[in-house]
Amino acid sequence: WTAVWYPQMYLNWKRKSIYGYSLDFACFNVCSFLCYSAYCQIGYTQPSDQTGKVTIQDLIFACHSLLMTLIIGYQCLTYDRGGQIVSRSCQALLSSCFFVILFTHAVSHAYPT
Repeated sequence: WTAVWYPQMYLNWKRKSIYGYSLDFACFNVCSFLCYSAYCQIGYTQPSDQTGKVTIQDLIFACHSLLMTLIIGYQCLTYDRGGQIVSRSCQALLSSCFFVILFTHAVSHAYPT
């Protein structure tokens, strides 16, 4: 699964365009791999019953995938988009996820176990 990012990055770089690549997909990928990397980092450094056993392979995969999605995200910001924009529904969903994460973080620090 790790190699799946390279053809898209190469194609974007070669064309200097992301035409045909969904900006919503790029945004969701960055968000999801950011969360997954955080989960793996915490699970690897502080294993618990909730996270289970996170192996070094899980952590490396998560961090590598985050790096690749960030590079593709950078390409989305700098290369020709062909008029594409991030949809309102994607913006709303990602904003909602962000506020849920902030709220959960605030509550977990206000009421530690």
